[in-house]
Amino acid sequence: EVVCWTGDFVVHGIQNVAPLHEELASLVGSRGTFAVFGNHDYLHREEWRFVEAMEPAGWQFLRNSSVVLEVDDARLGICGIEDPEEGKVVDVEGAIGGLCSVGSRPDVIVALSHGPRAAPEFAARGAHVVLSGHSHGTQVDLPFLRDLGSSFPGMRVELGATTLLVSRGIGVIGAPLRVGGPAEVVVLRFR
Repeated sequence: EVVCWTGDFVVHGIQNVAPLHEELASLVGSRGTFAVFGNHDYLHREEWRFVEAMEPAGWQFLRNSSVVLEVDDARLGICGIEDPEEGKVVDVEGAIGGLCSVGSRPDVIVALSHGPRAAPEFAARGAHVVLSGHSHGTQVDLPFLRDLGSSFPGMRVELGATTLLVSRGIGVIGAPLRVGGPAEVVVLRFR
């Protein structure tokens, strides 16, 4: 019902993602589609072009901001930040704080951050789940290369009452292959 994107739509330039706009536009949730940018999306500072292409299809970009969805008698808060590496302003407090400015605190808070580095800060502010990517699941996961990659290469990490889910994602960087780090789309069900 809700589709969340954690960034890195662009690799070499905004022109490379343009042929995919129509396909991406069809991947929307009945209750909303929310996205944050990854470090590659800021290449040449043209991320606004992707916003212009996708917002008419129903995508909402959470740039240090949040939304609250009413789902039956529950409230689902979704917040997102600019990329922790490349965003000009990264405001976790502002993103998550906006959820409480529209009444009572949501029953479930889902935070979106391209890189997992912001997860402890979201956890300290009461997020229940943090969705991120960035690591590509190490993409090439071989024993002699494993220690060179991210400390969160596509995994679930418990940070107290907060669960960090780092997706391997569906793309690649550099070589167009994956070894031992298969592509994935994460599906969450809240009850």
